[in-house]
Amino acid sequence: RVRGIAPELARDAFDMRFEEIKRQNLRRTFPVLLPEDQRPAYLDPEWDSRDDPVPVLVVVFHVMFMGWTILNAHDPAIFIPGLLFFLGFSQVTAPFQNRIDLKPSQKGLKRNLMKCYYHMLIHCLLQDKFNIV
Repeated sequence: RVRGIAPELARDAFDMRFEEIKRQNLRRTFPVLLPEDQRPAYLDPEWDSRDDPVPVLVVVFHVMFMGWTILNAHDPAIFIPGLLFFLGFSQVTAPFQNRIDLKPSQKGLKRNLMKCYYHMLIHCLLQDKFNIV
C-alpha cells in the first residue's frame, strides 16, 4: 500500500477515466454505437466549403435516375443494376455532391424492416393465389 492513496479510490478513478476515454474514442470513430443523447451532431464538413455550382449534367443525371427508379421499382433485375450504376456515378462525381447516406435512421429501422417483410409476404401470397406478377 502506497502512503496516502487508497487502492480502491485509485482503481475507481482509473476506471472512470478509462470509460471517459472509451466514450471519446467511440464518439470520434463509431458514433452510431452510442445512445442518441451522447452522439455528436453530424456536420458535413464540405457542405459550406463549395463555391462552385453543381454541373448541369450531374443534376440531369439525378433527375433521370429518379425517373428510372419510379419506372423500374417493381423489377429488381432492372432496378438494382441501375442503383449500382448510380452509386458508381456518385463516387466519380463526389466532389460535386454531398455524402450519400444509405442506412436508415435507428428509430424507424425495425418498423421499416417489418413493413418491407409484410409487403413482400403479401406480394408473394397474391402472386401464388392469383398468378399476379
